[in-house]
Amino acid sequence: MYTARSPDVDPHSLSGPQHVEPESETYRKRATAMARLARDLGADYLLLVGGFIDSTGSDTPLSVIDLTLVSAYLVPTRQVDVHARTAAALVDVEDGRVVFVVGDESRGSELAPTALGEKRSREMMLRLRSEVVTRIAAEALARMDAVAREASTNWPRPRA
Repeated sequence: MYTARSPDVDPHSLSGPQHVEPESETYRKRATAMARLARDLGADYLLLVGGFIDSTGSDTPLSVIDLTLVSAYLVPTRQVDVHARTAAALVDVEDGRVVFVVGDESRGSELAPTALGEKRSREMMLRLRSEVVTRIAAEALARMDAVAREASTNWPRPRA
């Protein structure tokens, strides 16, 4: 069991340790609720999709010449790195079994002028997000087709 006390809360005002759920338990409860909703709506399966995009920037040795306005806009002195990752899981809503999980990731890196570093980072983030989402969607669709072909006699599964 996890306990937590916020530094801005008077510890004497708490009646006891506050329970904080581990993240994995929170996610499990959310997934169970989504599967229940999908089942209530008449679905056989639920596709859960998630991901993240991380961007970092760092100065290069050429950054010292950024003191002039011209070089800050023209000379690529900032290293921009982006990492995008996504995953999808198909869940059988009847029994909670994970039918398959697919994942994809992509990385990008480029030099940019300091004044344009944020703009280039956003552009690369959008491009990489589009790439991983497109690939994961295609892979998930192919896997769902395979599941459907494999279980064609039971697709869609009769309700009890």
